Formats: sequence, C-alpha cells, structure tokens
Amino acid sequence: MLFDNDSLTLQEMADALAASPFNAENKLDFVGFDACLMSSAELCHIWKDYARYLVASQEVEPSFGWNYSFLSSIGTASIETVLSDMAQSYLSTCLAYYEERGYESRDTTLSCMDLSYADQLSAAVDALFARALSDVSTSYNQLTQRRVNTRALGRASTGSEYDLIDLQDLSVQMADLYPDESKALQSVIGEMVVQNATNTNGCCGMSLYYPFFNKPYYEDSWDAVYSSLGLFPSYQQYLKGFAAQWLAESTLFQSAPL
Repeated sequence: MLFDNDSLTLQEMADALAASPFNAENKLDFVGFDACLMSSAELCHIWKDYARYLVASQEVEPSFGWNYSFLSSIGTASIETVLSDMAQSYLSTCLAYYEERGYESRDTTLSCMDLSYADQLSAAVDALFARALSDVSTSYNQLTQRRVNTRALGRASTGSEYDLIDLQDLSVQMADLYPDESKALQSVIGEMVVQNATNTNGCCGMSLYYPFFNKPYYEDSWDAVYSSLGLFPSYQQYLKGFAAQWLAESTLFQSAPL
C-alpha cells in the first residue's frame, strides 16, 4: 500500500536472501508470513538455506492477522514450543473472533514446516511428476480430473483462482496411478509439517502451484517464475507437457465442491 501496490515477488525474495548474511551455516530460527496463501512448497524451497522453520497460512488470513502474544515466550521456551503457541493462538483467536461477531466459521489455517526436509520434499515432488510426465500425452484427461478434484486454496474466500492446491490431497488423488511415489510424498509431508492448526478438512499445511483454471496467471508469470528459480525440475517439465494440451483447449472441467 505504501509503494503503489508493488508486491514482493519470489524472485526478489530469493535475490534478497542470496545477498543477506544468512546461509546454511547461519540460519534464522524461523521465518513467518503474516499474509495470505503463503504456505507453499515453492516458498519452502526458497527459504531452505536461510531458516530452520517456515510458518505461513495455506488459506486467506483475516485482516487483523496473527495473535502476537506468542512473542512473550521467545527466549524462555524452545523454538518448537514457540511455534506451537504461535499456530494455536492464531487459530483460537480467529475462531473466537468469528464466533463473537456471529460470522460463519471460515477456513482457517496456519502451519509450521521443518525446512531440513525441503530437499526431500523437492525430490518426492519430482519423483511423482517424473512418472506423470511419461503419461501426460496419453493420460491427460485422467491427470486433469485428479487435478480438478484436489482441494483448492483461496477460492472460497476470494472467489479468485490462484491455482494453489493442497499437496497431500493431490498425492492422494494420484495414488491410484502412482502409488509408490504418492506414498513417499505423503511420508515427507508428514515429517515436514510439524504444526498444522486448522478448522477445516483437506489442508495438510502445504500447498503447491498447479495451474488449471487461470491460464493468464501461468502464461504471464508462473511459467517464467519456475524457470528462473529452478523449482522442481521434473515438475517443471511436467507442467510444460501438461500446458501444451491445457493451453490449447477450453477449460471444460468444473471444480469439485470444497
């Protein structure tokens, strides 16, 4: 708001971190994003060499943001306790706010991820989509239906399509096609997400950008973002193969109910 709506891009964040004093030998205890839709595998990849934990929300956050009472325990409690307090205080504050004002309960999420598992996560994502890449030309409709049926984030709260999906639900949707790779990905997610404070189903704590409903978003920015940041090479190749068919057709599928 102070800078003519100039938002911070992932590339700008990566560049700033590369120029910072933080690195694999000098990590922050945690980094937190008091912002909407930031709990993603992409952000974990960017921050893995600069912080031990990443705290963020898969869903949209209310305008008042976090309950910062958790700061009182910094220096007297373990970082794991601080992060647990952070997630639980956020959830309880949001739910109390909605109840007090008679609002319908809204999907609320805040998760904490152990970034020491980020390389394993990248490998598991790539292993799954390396298999899918070999089938994308012959099984495009099957893969598309599983994408459409996966839990989406941000849609119910904003009415917009960000094409962010729950990573674990995606692996569940694809388990019948690639059981070993899906199981391996779910295992890494289970280790990596150490806190998942939520009042809704289908949110494991971590999202992934998987384009389908918003073609301009992919064509105008995300295709280039993945390439410039070196995110998930096999997944990148899968998206290019998927997009070759997806961009050439009308969006015929309807999203499954949330």
